[in-house]
Amino acid sequence: LGLKAEPTNVLSDPATAMWGPIVANVWFGIPFFAITLLAALKSIPSELHEAAAIDGASPWQRFTKVTLPFLAPTIAITVMLRTIWIATFADLIFVMTEGGPAGSTNTVPVYIYVSAFKSLDKGYASAVAVLLLVLLIAYAIALIAIRRSLVRHV
Repeated sequence: LGLKAEPTNVLSDPATAMWGPIVANVWFGIPFFAITLLAALKSIPSELHEAAAIDGASPWQRFTKVTLPFLAPTIAITVMLRTIWIATFADLIFVMTEGGPAGSTNTVPVYIYVSAFKSLDKGYASAVAVLLLVLLIAYAIALIAIRRSLVRHV
């Protein structure tokens, strides 16, 4: 916009370099959420909202008692999928910054890639990848358990 005398290169500054991949990841992640949630919203029978309105439910009560319980499984699955995709998005970071500047955008997936293909330590990289897999499986199991406990209370 010409507000500063010198242009700012976000990807070359260690303090701001991680924001480039984050913005790019959010940019291509939002359509997935939007389409998935829109499909889930369309699957809610309109009769339920009409019945709640006839029973005197406020818009907030209709949202919390009708819409949200129908959307909760979809939200849980999309959050779990996005977390797994974010935990493995080494390609975007590597293409944009190669883990730099000064290692400021190094994440576990980038570390696995660099260990396997630049340092040629495939055994160590495989061990770190298996550890990441175990953590992601534990996260998925915990999310499913939380979701099941919430369903029992509704």
